[in-house]
Amino acid sequence: MTPIRILMVDDSDTVLETFPRFFEFEDDMEMVGTVNNGIDSVKVAEQLEPTIILMNYVMPFMDGIQATQKILAKMPDVKIIIMSHYTRDGLLEEILASGAKAFVKQPIDNIDMFMMLIRDVVAGKDYLAQTP
Repeated sequence: MTPIRILMVDDSDTVLETFPRFFEFEDDMEMVGTVNNGIDSVKVAEQLEPTIILMNYVMPFMDGIQATQKILAKMPDVKIIIMSHYTRDGLLEEILASGAKAFVKQPIDNIDMFMMLIRDVVAGKDYLAQTP
């Protein structure tokens, strides 16, 4: 079976250093790269061809919704989950309109359910979850 190829996009160095460790124990997933801003996420996604992108919402230069739209315009089959500590009125509608398949409110308290969410999104299910 081909592993789920994951690209992590977040402006937090702590997240980019620690989050990939969760995938070391998942036989069907591999972290193929990390990026710290929305602009670079578009370029790197084209280079690495991930199955799914875990995209932070609030980032410098280009937010997660804008990056999602640009990536999906070039790579319509990639799945994107937008994650954020931040919410506001209308955000979920914007996320859906961008083409993202799920929204997860951080922090992620249950990593096993988050892994299941990734698998389900890759399998074609759409989610809007406050916490997986």
